[in-house]
Amino acid sequence: YNITKLLKVTKMDKLKKIVEKGNFYAKEKILKKKVIPKKIIEALYLQNLWGINALIGKHLSTPIEILEKPSLDKVSQIKAAVASNPKTPQDILEKLSLENDMQIKINLAHNPNTSNETLSKLYDENINEVFFIKRGITLNPNASSVLLAKISKEDNFELLYNVANHINTPLHVLIELYNIEDNKFKK
Repeated sequence: YNITKLLKVTKMDKLKKIVEKGNFYAKEKILKKKVIPKKIIEALYLQNLWGINALIGKHLSTPIEILEKPSLDKVSQIKAAVASNPKTPQDILEKLSLENDMQIKINLAHNPNTSNETLSKLYDENINEVFFIKRGITLNPNASSVLLAKISKEDNFELLYNVANHINTPLHVLIELYNIEDNKFKK
């Protein structure tokens, strides 16, 4: 017998036993591992425990076909977890942007897989509110130069700092930021 195969089977059997009979904390511990077998994630998801499903939604090992399910969940914390997962496909992120939940929107703003179109919608819908969405956009590598130029008009040092340090910020915006009276960037 190949000892490596035997060890892998033993680990998988232990995981299956925890999924079947373990308490919440044992299941949560499984979801703290970097790599989790697809079958284990599927089995955990089918148990319909919202705390576990939220962890599944944000776990990087969660396959796309499983991510689709929690994105449709009734519990907003589960949807917010999916919105934070950088492996969530853009079409799912676009659907989540229609939710009326601030944490989902903040997570979308931070997610590097959120399209610039979705980021622009988030900004336009929340132009007079929620600093955290704007901050997420300024930290998102997909933010367009047009969107960063809009945010550069804000009167918030952290937002302006993030815009000034963003790779997509156009030169004319950087010059405008540099020329702001009482400029903290010059120091």
